[in-house]
Amino acid sequence: MGFEIFELGENLLKGIQSAGYESPTPIQSAAIPFLMKGSDLIGQAQTGTGKTAAFALPILSKLTSQRSVQALIMAPTRELAIQVADAVKLYSSHFPKIKTALLYGGQPIGPQFAALNDHPSIVIGTPGRIIDHVNRGSLKLSELKHLVLDEADEMLRMGFIEDVEYVLSHTPEDRQTILFSATMPPEILRITQKYLKADREWVKIEGENRTSDDVEQSYWLVYPEQKFEALTYLLEMKSEGALLVFAKTRKDTTEITDMLQAKGYHADALNGEMTQNLRETVIKKLRDGRLKVVVATDIAARGLDIQGVSCVVNYDIPQDSESYIHRIGRTGRAGKQGDAILLVSPKEKRSFFELTYQLKQKIKQYPSPTPEDILKGRENALKENLRDLMDDEHDMVHYQKVLTELAEEGYDQIAVATAALRLACQHRQLNPSQLPKALPQLSFDNPKRKLRCQYGNIFIRFGIGRSQQVKAKDMIDLLVDSRLVRNNEVGLVRVDESETFVELPKKSAESIVAKADKIKLFGQVVDCKIYGAEIDEINAQRSAHPQGRNDRSFNDRDRNRSYGRPAVSTGYRDQGQKFDRSDRGIRTERTDRPERTDRPERTDRPERTDRTERSQVDKPFRSFDRSDRAPKQFDQPFKKKSFKS
Repeated sequence: MGFEIFELGENLLKGIQSAGYESPTPIQSAAIPFLMKGSDLIGQAQTGTGKTAAFALPILSKLTSQRSVQALIMAPTRELAIQVADAVKLYSSHFPKIKTALLYGGQPIGPQFAALNDHPSIVIGTPGRIIDHVNRGSLKLSELKHLVLDEADEMLRMGFIEDVEYVLSHTPEDRQTILFSATMPPEILRITQKYLKADREWVKIEGENRTSDDVEQSYWLVYPEQKFEALTYLLEMKSEGALLVFAKTRKDTTEITDMLQAKGYHADALNGEMTQNLRETVIKKLRDGRLKVVVATDIAARGLDIQGVSCVVNYDIPQDSESYIHRIGRTGRAGKQGDAILLVSPKEKRSFFELTYQLKQKIKQYPSPTPEDILKGRENALKENLRDLMDDEHDMVHYQKVLTELAEEGYDQIAVATAALRLACQHRQLNPSQLPKALPQLSFDNPKRKLRCQYGNIFIRFGIGRSQQVKAKDMIDLLVDSRLVRNNEVGLVRVDESETFVELPKKSAESIVAKADKIKLFGQVVDCKIYGAEIDEINAQRSAHPQGRNDRSFNDRDRNRSYGRPAVSTGYRDQGQKFDRSDRGIRTERTDRPERTDRPERTDRPERTDRTERSQVDKPFRSFDRSDRAPKQFDQPFKKKSFKS
């Protein structure tokens, strides 16, 4: 089934053919019939599914020869606006009378005035610059027939919703409004209810997963200080196509780019601090294949439609699932396969599981590359570069002259070519002894973390875990429903990747293991057994304290008590340990001490009789007589201050 069924017109079908489209995507098949009828539309689909053609083709088919702005398309970023403008020009290549105007910030406003004075039929731009032209009077929307809000959820995230509502308030009420968004937050729903007609249509193209099936997702668990090293390993492995790296801040993009360039990679940054001309230069180099790596922020990379991006690397975990969806949507476009790899540190475990919960899908772990894998990647990259050089024959003559001269001197051509390759690969040696070491294969499950249970309890190990979508609540419900334990008997529950540990009283645990064939979860019998000698050793240490840890009141004296070891006496009474004094006799009053009666009275101390004869000057404190002083005179009489409330 092709685009002929939509009755778009012969000229428009030629433009579609020149764009290389053969059959419509699901969002195009669902949205174009409603838009051809003139209905308002809400389209919800992921990036890279053909949304631009879904709204642009019906609008182009309905344009008339009227010399006024008939369609307005708003995009959140300059890059997305440029992408939409290029697509519209491509579709309308066989309509010579259709003109477009592109409006966005960071560009001189003079050429934009000239484009608007040329009476364009379609205006494409960002909200801020569109408002600027509306207030100046250079953009008149009184005869507007079609209004498109592309990537509406991203406009909300960037704070453009007030600007969007301002533009909507300056457009006719009988317009056709089209809103496309990858997600549908409550604020976007409010705008649809306020500005779209009541008989609007809602098209939602969403499979079981919120992400594209053409993108293979994985995460690589590495330590924070090893993230850059892991990125260089990925560059060694992913030799085909370009690599797009997402970082959190502008500073991070600059630092990562500088380190990659120091390693000899063709890398460049893309962030909001760069001028528009510099950003366009980076994007053009990426499209032409002259750039291998681009390190970008979320906002700067919004709207990038680069067919050559084979892999997206999330250097940091994005702030929410919507940002993650938009990031990995830069690859796997137009039916091509792509990879999305998320670099995660062990400290980011909670954020990672929160992301997978929001996505409602599992992301598999990326295996740490071995030196053999890196060697194979370097060899493939070298072969690809050699093929590209051999296809470009116009610059090979100068090097062939050197090769011919060496051959005349008696050198073998294979030996010369081998030496040349070794010279070209100084930064990436193919010698196995000089390959980088493999990074350790980490896991979120820490085997060194010991399971500690209360006195009288033991652990049961079940042979299922997170890989089977098991949660702690499922295990508790399973045991309680089996009527082998009570709810208040279940202690600690730890769910690992492939196993689960549940703390239970010893009698209950033994009864569960004895009836293991009756315990079923998700319709399957669950393997269970009592977990190990390590727990028995811990319980043996605890058995020396019959009271149990939870039964002991915790006070200041317990702070210095070491459970399982003799307490250390600190010299303070009743601190550290209690002493047994039962072997001591009854303490009696001492009567064997003789009374001292031989102490003579001191009579050699002379009596002081000269205290009253001390003069006034010798006293440490004395009073001064100020009666001879004249009273202090003030220039003005004292006035009582009044405070007003």
